[in-house]
Amino acid sequence: MSHLFLSYSHADSAMAERLARDLQARGHALWYDRQLQPGQRWLQRLTRAARDCAALLLLMSPAAESSPWVEMELCIALRYRRPVLPLALKGYRLDALAHLQHIDFDGEITAQLLDSLPPSSRAPDATGGEGLPSATLSAVERQILLEVAAGRSYRDIGAALDLSGRTVRRRVSALRARLTGGRG
Repeated sequence: MSHLFLSYSHADSAMAERLARDLQARGHALWYDRQLQPGQRWLQRLTRAARDCAALLLLMSPAAESSPWVEMELCIALRYRRPVLPLALKGYRLDALAHLQHIDFDGEITAQLLDSLPPSSRAPDATGGEGLPSATLSAVERQILLEVAAGRSYRDIGAALDLSGRTVRRRVSALRARLTGGRG
């Protein structure tokens, strides 16, 4: 299981927030810059999130085309051969992605968009199935679980989250105890 990486220009923040909220409500794990915590090494965290994503969703707009951050996120995803899903806002397309089929995106999640997402981006069951409801987890706890599920070491997870490997290990143990009701 991995996450989707949402790349967008801050000029398109309202649309990005809506997309993020709607995808997460449909059970997809998503990373975007709103998940950065105060004091984190944001460039390192952003790079790792783009490198390790199941797919990069790119909100295409004139502002995105001129954004050096969107360009960097796209370059990281392409360098690590991550799938890129271009979402054309108001029909706007980036020439650099002309070789990829795009989806016209007006803010509504469509069946075409959902069908285009990798199954590995589905978040752990948050509807009362096995495990903890995701609403009871902090953003850091959710990220730790995603990273553990992806097979990352505690040390690497700690580096990505600006925590020590020992702190990550303690948090994982505490989460395990919560999941098993103290058994195990």
